[in-house]
Amino acid sequence: MEIIKFWMVAVMLLTNEMGEKQIYFFNNKSFDSFDECRRFVQANLPLLHYKLYTEYGHQPVEMISCVPTEVVDRLTGRHGTNI
Repeated sequence: MEIIKFWMVAVMLLTNEMGEKQIYFFNNKSFDSFDECRRFVQANLPLLHYKLYTEYGHQPVEMISCVPTEVVDRLTGRHGTNI
């Protein structure tokens, strides 16, 4: 049985010059379940928003979500590798 890890992913509200959504992967922490990830996001929302502010300035955040490694791999073009 494969162990599924979950990662925090932020989607910014505005698009880049190419018209694509900007996606930020918090790759310093993974979680063993969606609920664990969700609780962490809820408990640390101001800190996560501050990190996004340091990366994107005043650009608004559309959402911060928890996604499995499989989704992160698809979004980054990686297959079978850890972030």
